[in-house]
Amino acid sequence: MKKILFYIQLHLSEHWEYGWRGVVFLVGFPIFVFACLLYNFATDFDIYFQDSSFQWWGKAFFYAFPFFTVTLSYVFLLKKQAILKKPDFWLLSLLIVLVLFLNQYISLFDTNRFDSALRYFFKKLFFNVDCCIFYLLLPLGYWFLVHRKSHPEFHFYGLSSKGFDYQTYLFMLLVMLPLLYGVSFRADFLEMYPRYKAGMAEHFWGISPFWTVSTYELSYSLQFVCLEIFFRGFIVMALAKYLGSGAIWVMVAVYVFIHFNKPMFEAIGSFFGGYILGVIAYYSRSIYGGMFIHIGVALLMELFAFLQG
Repeated sequence: MKKILFYIQLHLSEHWEYGWRGVVFLVGFPIFVFACLLYNFATDFDIYFQDSSFQWWGKAFFYAFPFFTVTLSYVFLLKKQAILKKPDFWLLSLLIVLVLFLNQYISLFDTNRFDSALRYFFKKLFFNVDCCIFYLLLPLGYWFLVHRKSHPEFHFYGLSSKGFDYQTYLFMLLVMLPLLYGVSFRADFLEMYPRYKAGMAEHFWGISPFWTVSTYELSYSLQFVCLEIFFRGFIVMALAKYLGSGAIWVMVAVYVFIHFNKPMFEAIGSFFGGYILGVIAYYSRSIYGGMFIHIGVALLMELFAFLQG
């Protein structure tokens, strides 16, 4: 835990070195993110962009807006405009927004070809599979074609156990346990969780819900492995070449936006959790801690939702 606090102190102190410009960013960033978050829950901003009739460019704007707002604010406030003259910076930025867009709005699988009793199960399952593909394959391609050549000493976006101390993350998980159990009684929590509710597929196949639920939860856990690779690995470590530790702020902004369709307490928690895990990943060069925490929290939320049901 001391190491995590040291990382946070180190990251914040880097911005104090920029004087009033660094202070303006440190104050303005959370104001921007929480203003967007509150506006979303007041107006269902995210649902508006999910409308099937909405043009693809408008849906891409949903993630381009926080990404470029935070990135450009950071660049101009901290006087790093030289970055904007680098074509590879724009290529990486557009690739990040593309992955976010594809993950949210594009499905690689057609569930309509299945019997109506099975569509709910496969829709839930394939969403997780889509996330794994988009979050993993495009960053993997960028790593082999671009990043590995300039930084051969790095592991693939944080897949290193060197900075991983499981006892610290187990302690963090235990601290969150009472909070997770407490919110499991909320109506908005039970509307969202468990993510897969057993139903017609089990009757259609004549099998126990154990098999469908276990299959779903496995894919759900794998989704978080790939999510950590993309957010705490790819965005933070690839973008750090241009923004340094400022890449953490960009990651947090888009990370909060993907939680706009979750209960408010979870969306708020994504700000703090995303920041802490981003700081750890940046300084330790390992995302295993984020994987441990994320999967642990996700499965505990599923468990508590099942217990409430």
